[in-house]
Amino acid sequence: MKLSIRYKLLFSFSFVLFLSFLVFTIGYSITVDTIKAQTPALQLEKAEQAKSEVQNFVTDTETNLLGISESFKEDNSIDRKFLKNTIYGTLRLSRFFASITILTDQGKEIVKMDRHGETPESELSYEIPTSTFYDAVNGKSNITKVYFAEDDNVPRMDIFYPILNENGRALGVIKGNLELENLWDIISQVKSGKTGFAYLVDEEGRLIAHPNSDFLSKDPILADRNIVKFLLESDASGAGQDFIYSNEKNIEVISNGLSIPGLNWAVIIEQPLSEAYREIYLLNKLFYASIISSFLLLTAISLLISENIARPIRMLQKHTEKIKQGDLDEKINITSNDEIEDLGNSFNLMTARLSESIDDLKSNIVQLQEQKGRLDQSARLLLRRDLDLRKVYEDLQVQTDNITAETNKLKVIIAGIEDGVIAVDFDRKIQLFNKSAEKITGYKLEEVTGGYIGDFINVFVDGEELKPEEYCADKIKTKDIAELESKEITILGKNNKKTYVRFTIGHLDQMKNINVGIILTLHDITKEYELEKMKLDFVSMAAHELRTPITTIRGYLSVFIDENSKAMNKDQMTFLNRIDTAAAQLSALIEDLLNVSRIDKGTFKLEIEETDWISTVEESVNEIKEHAEDKNISVKFTRPKDKSIEVNVDKLRIKEVLTNLLTNAINYTPSKGKVEISIENTKTSVITNVKDTGVGIPSHAIPKLFRKFYRVSGELEEGSKGTGLGLYIAKSIVNMHYGKISVKSKEGKGSVFSFSLPKKRNKT
Repeated sequence: MKLSIRYKLLFSFSFVLFLSFLVFTIGYSITVDTIKAQTPALQLEKAEQAKSEVQNFVTDTETNLLGISESFKEDNSIDRKFLKNTIYGTLRLSRFFASITILTDQGKEIVKMDRHGETPESELSYEIPTSTFYDAVNGKSNITKVYFAEDDNVPRMDIFYPILNENGRALGVIKGNLELENLWDIISQVKSGKTGFAYLVDEEGRLIAHPNSDFLSKDPILADRNIVKFLLESDASGAGQDFIYSNEKNIEVISNGLSIPGLNWAVIIEQPLSEAYREIYLLNKLFYASIISSFLLLTAISLLISENIARPIRMLQKHTEKIKQGDLDEKINITSNDEIEDLGNSFNLMTARLSESIDDLKSNIVQLQEQKGRLDQSARLLLRRDLDLRKVYEDLQVQTDNITAETNKLKVIIAGIEDGVIAVDFDRKIQLFNKSAEKITGYKLEEVTGGYIGDFINVFVDGEELKPEEYCADKIKTKDIAELESKEITILGKNNKKTYVRFTIGHLDQMKNINVGIILTLHDITKEYELEKMKLDFVSMAAHELRTPITTIRGYLSVFIDENSKAMNKDQMTFLNRIDTAAAQLSALIEDLLNVSRIDKGTFKLEIEETDWISTVEESVNEIKEHAEDKNISVKFTRPKDKSIEVNVDKLRIKEVLTNLLTNAINYTPSKGKVEISIENTKTSVITNVKDTGVGIPSHAIPKLFRKFYRVSGELEEGSKGTGLGLYIAKSIVNMHYGKISVKSKEGKGSVFSFSLPKKRNKT
């Protein structure tokens, strides 16, 4: 069957549309399946994180009870005063213990204390025997089911912990009554997407931790939810599955979770389905919109193109018939602006040339003669230009030899440098690349030569990427170079190879003749960075492990001093006070280490409140005056003209900053020196200055002064027993208040530490 061109085009466009639809449908299906498979896996990761937090809470609780049980291990007698002090310390330090009771192995209450005090002996009774109590009598700790008190509707549970002697026999049982209303704080940091969260249910499906306190107060049982039923019945994770249901707000959500062994609880991660599958919904709309618009567009285009092509062809057919009949005067008028129009013009040109052939031959002879004369003249000009070009070539050869010599000299120098060196031209294209740079970036010289530097390495400062235009600029201020060179910089090279370096930037204006404008020197500090991270992780772990024994030592020591102070002489009391002071210093050091760990992990929290800044500064000055008087140092606070200045700060934390700066000023100021405190009240902020007449700080140490564990060597180091953490913590606290801290110092003259805080803004 013979088809016209128009129908052939229509069928071709239809086939292309069908293939596009098929490929698009397959891609859409694969993408949707991938997104749906990722969501449960991500939720299981969050559930594992929440599960770990809950298990840590149980472990900490048992550790507290273990500390109490240690009082019974040396003999079977009970030092009631020491025992009560230990129980009271545990109640005060833990926000979960409502009461702690000491029971005999028969269930008789010996001591019972809560946060308000001790229960009188006349009100003590017997514990109702349960399986969890008998487990503790037999030497195994156990936890009851979660229950709600009738008077306050707060979720609670009891933990029974055995008191064992050295032979492993149970002397009694410790019963801890735990209030779980703050259990949500433990898992509140676990998020799924923007609005997803984690919640906890006990073995009966009762809700015990949830962000909606009103919903939690209703004591709901969620055992009918498919995810809760699955986790409580199968005691497994929901790996490879997704559970969809409508929550208490009638919002359709997708969830997954894990069982918590030992507690028989379950942690569930819940996220609105509209958020989890948001990409799928958008992709679905895009899919159908693309299909419909593509069909309409291709149909219209195919009709238009087929008509535009067929009309000129019909005109060509008609004109060809007239040429056969000998009519050479008629012209074809085709304006399709394509090859068919060219073909029509060719027909017109062909008919015209048939009649003009003879005239063209004569004119060609004349043109050839004229061309010969022009060629003779051109030959003479070319000969003269050849001589000029030879001279230029010789001059260029001399310059090329000079540039080659300079380049080779620079390559030899750069090859011998241990640090990575990258030389770029004024277009930021790499010209030189030594072996150390190959090792740092993972690229070979032949891969990068002549390439744009931004195509091979990515530079990050404090998590933000720097563009080549910023560190390879034609003109960059010396101040900006110094600031950049003082920071730790992360470089991503080949295959995202990460290296920590320090930058040195040099401009070479005198080397423009060899097309080298900027030299970048990269000093690899990756090993130093990893060592620093390992050190911080170790110190954080050690601080956590030392915190409990140090607290116990201080508690024992305080009780011992209170009970035996009258029986000891002056020297013995001096030794004990020194031990107590050393323990307090060690406890403060451990707290500093834990604060550094919290700051680095982003868990350091502030309790912001409205505070009168002038009175806060006065309080801090009065607290250190005694220390200053011991060193014969005068302390002067210059009050501003304002009666009060209101700021929104965490008063406890910001006083730590003030105390640290004031203490440092006193410690590093010799006897008869001065420490002056002043306040500047600007429109937007409050600036506090602490000035001393001490030994001062070397200029080379100032850029490193606020780093972790950094201590200045020399005279400053001799006068300090610090750890190098105080100024780092102070800077972190000021930064968290959206302020800035700085220092100006000159050796032998003293120092001025200043920090700013944003002023409280009145609501309008």
